[in-house]
Amino acid sequence: MRVYLLDDQVPVFPKPDGTSIPLARLSAHEEIDLGHTVKSGGADWVEAVLGDGRRGYIAGPTKIHEIKLTTLKQDEADMLEQPSFHGARKARLTRGQKFYLLHNVPGEGGTWVRIRDLQGREGFIHGDTSTVKEEGSAPAPAKPPAGGGGGPIAPPAKKSGVAGRTDIRNGLVAIALGLIATLGGRALAPQLGGGYYVTWGIIVVGVYWLLRGLGRMLRGR
Repeated sequence: MRVYLLDDQVPVFPKPDGTSIPLARLSAHEEIDLGHTVKSGGADWVEAVLGDGRRGYIAGPTKIHEIKLTTLKQDEADMLEQPSFHGARKARLTRGQKFYLLHNVPGEGGTWVRIRDLQGREGFIHGDTSTVKEEGSAPAPAKPPAGGGGGPIAPPAKKSGVAGRTDIRNGLVAIALGLIATLGGRALAPQLGGGYYVTWGIIVVGVYWLLRGLGRMLRGR
């Protein structure tokens, strides 16, 4: 399991006892792989694999967040340079695209999430972005670490309804254009007769987009 450390200066011991000289001391926000949990001396220890391949143990109460693979559920989202709507765009994410959730940060308009795409690029998406965790991509630890650590890296995804609002707007525009064309045609050329099929067709299309948008809003898409 790949995790992100929340505690600073975390010692990694060669054995699960805490009495030997540490192999390393890890800083907050470093990433490591965790293995099985063991009990030694009445305490919980978790196997840790360092970046250079060395193996050791960290104390069970160490606070961590799991790095989770997730999939974008909404049509698109921007990965930004900073946790702000005014940040430069680093990439455009599209529905079904996979990426890793790293950790939450405060920013403009609430909580943002630092992410990493499969190409290794990192940036920020807003916490309201609709995502779904990949099943089986990040197994839970054998025993949750004590001391208040762990837990989900991001709050439950909120349904944004951005695509639904877009469909509703497009539908209203189409209905308005159809009505304008119909009324204008009657005023300028009453003899057109069957020529109104096109304008009424625009209205029908507008009603379709309006209903589709309402449905997507209800589903949170």
